[in-house]
Amino acid sequence: MLANLLAAVMVLIFGILIKFFKFYNLIAGYNTLPEIQKENVDIEELSNLVGTGLLVMAVVLLLGALLTWLGYSAAFLGSWIVFVIIVIYIAVKAQRFSKK
Repeated sequence: MLANLLAAVMVLIFGILIKFFKFYNLIAGYNTLPEIQKENVDIEELSNLVGTGLLVMAVVLLLGALLTWLGYSAAFLGSWIVFVIIVIYIAVKAQRFSKK
């Protein structure tokens, strides 16, 4: 349960920083691109996707922690499975924001 809470807080902070405070360099992959390639990325849409995804992942982890605390031991593993599915979804969807 503590792992879910700590991970949720970290993911929540990163989600807020990316979505609302425009900390685009926290987005993995984007921060290592040369400036010329960064111009070919729709960063507003990408940051919206990543920020929203991180906020959803934080809620999933918090729900997992809450349900684990209430005695549903499978909620811990279930929340991490959903977390990984969301990560994969974001990684796939993020490809469409690169202008070629």
